[in-house]
Amino acid sequence: GIGSSKERSRHNASINYAGWGSDALDDVPSILGGSVHSLCAGEQSILVTGGEDQIVVVYDWTKHIVCARLGGPQKCITKVSCNGSGTGLVHAGSRDHIIYGWKWTRAAAPPSPLSNPTDPSYVLEAHSQAVTGLASSRVHRHCLCSGGRDTLLCLWDLPTKRCVARMDMQRNLVTDMCWLDPEMAVLQSSEDLTLKVWDLRTAAMVQQFAPKLNILTCCAVSQDGNYFLSGTSGCGGSSELTLWDRRTGRTLREYRGHSEGVQGCVFMDTSIRGTVNKELVASCSNDRTVRVWNRDDGACLHTHHVDGAGPVTAVVSPSQDILACSTFYRGVHVWSLLLAEKEGKEQHSLSLRASY
Repeated sequence: GIGSSKERSRHNASINYAGWGSDALDDVPSILGGSVHSLCAGEQSILVTGGEDQIVVVYDWTKHIVCARLGGPQKCITKVSCNGSGTGLVHAGSRDHIIYGWKWTRAAAPPSPLSNPTDPSYVLEAHSQAVTGLASSRVHRHCLCSGGRDTLLCLWDLPTKRCVARMDMQRNLVTDMCWLDPEMAVLQSSEDLTLKVWDLRTAAMVQQFAPKLNILTCCAVSQDGNYFLSGTSGCGGSSELTLWDRRTGRTLREYRGHSEGVQGCVFMDTSIRGTVNKELVASCSNDRTVRVWNRDDGACLHTHHVDGAGPVTAVVSPSQDILACSTFYRGVHVWSLLLAEKEGKEQHSLSLRASY
C-alpha cells in the first residue's frame, strides 16, 4: 500500500499539484489516498476515480485540478460511473453493498485537497453483497444499472430513486458492465466465464456468449455497438483479451501477451493522427502494463510498463488519442498516443500528459 513513508514519497512524486511548486510536494497530502480500483471518463477532460480511501475524486487532467471530492462510502469503492455531462451525476458502488450518488457542477474555485468531501445526495440500496458493476447511459440519463456479487442486476430510476427491475441468475457474479447506448441494454461480464447482454425493457438476458477458460474480469463495447471486448484473469500467459462480434455471437480474435490477469479494456478513438484504416483497442493488467493492439490483426503495437505501479486496475480513452489508467500504487496516468515512422515502419508510443 502507500501507507509507509517510502511508498507515500514515491506516490507523491507522480502527482501534479496546481498552485504548488515541486519542492512543496512533501508538505501536502496525496490527491488519492490509496489504491485506485475504478476509473471512468466524464465530459471533455474529466476523470472520476474511486478506491481504497473511500473517496471519489473528480479531476480535470488538463488543468491539473480537483473539481470535487465526494465522500460517504464506509468501505472500499469498487466501481465509479458518470453520465458524461458537465452538470451531472456521479455514482460509486462499494463493498458496503450500497450505491452512492452525487450531483456535482464545476465550481468557480476548485476545492482544497484538505477540504472535507461532499456528502452523497442519495443512496441506492438493493444489493446484499459488494457492488461490482455500474453502467450509466449518456442517452437514458434518468437510469442507472448496477450489478453485484449477489448475482443481482438492478435497473434504477434516478428521479424516484427506485429499483424498477431486478435480474437475477444463479452463479452470475458480476465483474463489470457497460451501457449499450443508444439502446436500453447493458453488457455484463461474470465470474461464470461468460459475457451477457440484458434487455432492460424486459429485464431479460437476450444474448450469452461462449464461456472462456478463466473468469471474465472486464468488458467494453465499440462505438457502433457491433463489437465487444472481454478480459480474463489468469497467469503465465493464460489470460487474454477477446474480441467478439455481437451480430454472430462468435469470437473474432484473441489478443495474448499479458502475463497476468487483464483488468481493463477499451476501444480507442479510430482517428489517431496519421493512422489509416487501423482500429485500435487497449488493455491493462496486473502485470503492470498497458498494451495497445491492432484490433483487426491482433498485433501488439505498444507495451507500456508503469514503473512501481503495482496492478493496473482500469483503462479508459477519454478523448481522441488519449489513454488513461488507474493503478494500485501510483495513482492515475494520462498519456497521448503518438505515431511515428522509423525505417519505413509505424511505431506507436505513449507520451505522459498528466499523473496524480
